[in-house]
Amino acid sequence: MPPAQRHVKSAGVRRPDGSSKTLDRTPSTETSQTTIPGLFATTKPDVNTDVLDHNSPSKRRKTKHCAEHPYNTMTTTRVLGTDQMYDFTPNIHHGKMNGQASNPITIGDSPVSCPTKSALNTTRRQHTSSKSGPKKLVVKNLKPASKVDPNKYIEEVWSRLKGGLSAIFAGQSLPYSMEELYKGVENICRQGSAAKLYDRLRRECETQLDEQMRTLSKREKCCQNNVDILRAMIQTISSWTQQMSTIRSVFYYLDRSFLLRSAEHAPLDQFTVTQFRHHVVSQTNIVEQAVLGACQLASSRRKNLVDDDGLQLLKAAVKMFRVLDLYVSHFEPLYLRQIADHYSEWSADTIVKGGLATYVRGCQDHMSQELEACVELGLDTQTRWTVQESLENVFVTAQERHLLNEKEVIDLLSEDSISPLSHLYALLQRRSLGLRLKPIFEKFIVDTGTDIIFDEPREQEMVLRLLGFKQKLDRLWEQAFLKNEDLGHTLREAFEIFINKTKRSNMTWGTDNSKPGEMIAKYVDTILKGGIKAVLSGPSSTDRKAKVSVGAEDGDNSDMDEDIEIEKQLGNVLDLFRFVQGKAVFEAFYKRDLARRLLLSRSASADAEKSMMSRLRTGIPSAC
Repeated sequence: MPPAQRHVKSAGVRRPDGSSKTLDRTPSTETSQTTIPGLFATTKPDVNTDVLDHNSPSKRRKTKHCAEHPYNTMTTTRVLGTDQMYDFTPNIHHGKMNGQASNPITIGDSPVSCPTKSALNTTRRQHTSSKSGPKKLVVKNLKPASKVDPNKYIEEVWSRLKGGLSAIFAGQSLPYSMEELYKGVENICRQGSAAKLYDRLRRECETQLDEQMRTLSKREKCCQNNVDILRAMIQTISSWTQQMSTIRSVFYYLDRSFLLRSAEHAPLDQFTVTQFRHHVVSQTNIVEQAVLGACQLASSRRKNLVDDDGLQLLKAAVKMFRVLDLYVSHFEPLYLRQIADHYSEWSADTIVKGGLATYVRGCQDHMSQELEACVELGLDTQTRWTVQESLENVFVTAQERHLLNEKEVIDLLSEDSISPLSHLYALLQRRSLGLRLKPIFEKFIVDTGTDIIFDEPREQEMVLRLLGFKQKLDRLWEQAFLKNEDLGHTLREAFEIFINKTKRSNMTWGTDNSKPGEMIAKYVDTILKGGIKAVLSGPSSTDRKAKVSVGAEDGDNSDMDEDIEIEKQLGNVLDLFRFVQGKAVFEAFYKRDLARRLLLSRSASADAEKSMMSRLRTGIPSAC
């Protein structure tokens, strides 16, 4: 059976009112078969939107777009013939759209795409590319170009700057604002005329300095006082420094942009000092008188004749000499020579008239005074070392013979003058001459000790005098000689020398026996029998009495203090006994006295007896 004659089973469709209608799905021959001319139809058949079910909630009503579109001019389908299928002549109706004539289309031309609809029912515009490259935007200046002569502008700015410089040098207020002058300097530098501007500034500064030097020279001829010349010179450089500080603020752009990067020209801060130094050094008389004025102020200060203004002037002078590079070449040599001359004269006069004690005390005072002056005046460290070395040469090296005068040194030792001896030792140690006192110290100990042990009228006081002499020497060694080891050895050796000297006399019954051993044993017997009373009668008894009286006020501690004093005194005696070589004499007398104390019960303290025996047994006498 042909397909057109086949029957399709009908389906039932229920209407909204509940009735049903049978739809015949048998394909129709007219609608199912399509011819080639139908495929090439120019337009599509209109869609009738009225047949849609407007009552259905799921359907949105559509409008007729094709009928309203300008390109859809035909509402019915037109069938093309066979001869027109391959004819691409444009439609006259389409070509006349919008009142424009249509152009024939050739096969080689690119078809123009038909504009399509967007989602918002708007026509998409075609983007066209530019036919040429990027366009140039030409801006024409409508304002006429100014014709200003750069040289003329520089001269105008310089005239204002010169007026400002004249006002600064005269100490007057500026005729123009600082900002205006600064901008003028900046503009000149930006035009490439910085070198020319610097040359003009340098000439103006040199002219001003020449004028100031002429004024200073006139004052130098009128003034006869070197201090006044120094004061005038300090005022001149102070004024010049302040003026250049203001000028540097105006020409700051020139300084930072040109001078700082230039190898030939110095910055303005160095230029200030260099130019003033160059003009001052040429005035030889002014420099010499200014240096002399500073040294006169320093000399007056040594004599306490300068006031606060003079001291401030001297400090300012030292700073000025350092800034102008005159400190090392002019000021320091004269200052050191003046110190040496002054103290050479003083030392030669004082050591003859005042004696050794006055001289060494004055040397220490003057040396401390000069070193403090170096710090106060702001002198260089090298100057301080040089001053100290110069004073040591004057005080010590030049007067070494007088400082080591045996008679005068022994007088100081005899008088127990700790302060002068400490000054003497410190002064000699500055030149490492402290050990030169060793033979004098030894001679003094031997001579004084010999006189003590061979003094027959004061035989019973020998041990007490030796203990006092030993304490005095220990105090000198600790405080005056600062516990010098070599001098400490000298002290012990000298003690051993004189304490073992022998002499045939009535004291030794015509024998060579050592008298100190016997007297030490008798003194120990006195302490062990008398107790604290015997101790208080010895050397330095005043201090001991004060200590015991304080202990008595404490009550229970009084007995403890008495025992401590007895132990300490026994230790000192045994420390003295250590220097005795003939200990057999001491042993004989000690055993005899011990037996008497024990038999007669005369011992003041059993603990002291035990302590003494223990020390003698161990053979280590210590001062507790």
